[in-house]
Amino acid sequence: MIYDRPPKVDTLSCLLPLVIQLQVRGRKMKKDKLDLVWAACLIIIGLGSLIVSLNNVFDFGFPNTMIKPIGIVDLITLPVLAFTTVKKFQKDK
Repeated sequence: MIYDRPPKVDTLSCLLPLVIQLQVRGRKMKKDKLDLVWAACLIIIGLGSLIVSLNNVFDFGFPNTMIKPIGIVDLITLPVLAFTTVKKFQKDK
């Protein structure tokens, strides 16, 4: 099958393998990967919260089928952000 455009890539599905690799068999994650996952989580949560809050304030009329998945992605990203934040500050000590 030939695609006119590349298939969609879910951001969250890209982040989860990186987080799972954090402590596989006692190996520690490199600081660059940790910072990348941490920054991606901040961007995802920030953009999702901005879209949902602006929709509520200005009533853009986005359907619930668009708003609810954004909220779910934000809720899934929160534990990833918490985990990477703890790992980030543990490495500083």
